[in-house]
Amino acid sequence: MNLKYLYTLILGLFVFQTATAQRKGYWQQTVDYKMNIDVNEKTYQYNGNMQLKYSNNSGQSLKKVYFHLYFNAFQPGSMMDNRLANIADPDKRMTTNLGTKDKPKYQSRIATLTAKQIGYQKIKSLTMNGNNTSFKVDGTLLEVTLPNAIEDGETATFDMKLGSPSP
Repeated sequence: MNLKYLYTLILGLFVFQTATAQRKGYWQQTVDYKMNIDVNEKTYQYNGNMQLKYSNNSGQSLKKVYFHLYFNAFQPGSMMDNRLANIADPDKRMTTNLGTKDKPKYQSRIATLTAKQIGYQKIKSLTMNGNNTSFKVDGTLLEVTLPNAIEDGETATFDMKLGSPSP
């Protein structure tokens, strides 16, 4: 083999390895979801359960985890409702102009939803590895305090029951 090609091959392998290696301090959590959700499109509500396997690759012990509850944005008084009513150029599909073309005053369509139309996520119960957790909802965020830490390299199983409140 020609020495020039050998150097090129070695340099190429070094560049490839350097380019594909994770940078120091970078990590990625791994999650695997299984969901069984019954959606009632007539009442905008749903019930169901979810199982999530969460693998901690952070290099740290985790005492809390967070879930996004995106549907909770669609409630009168939510941050999304407020933002739609107060930004200069809101999404026209999500607002009604109560003003004029020259002097618009936008009302969020979320603000006019009735109790039966609000499609939010209510957590009935949440366990980690079969143990109850404590949690609190803040808008679209679910903060979960774990019954015991998830250590680096461990995988925990969360079981969540979801349900809509009775209208």
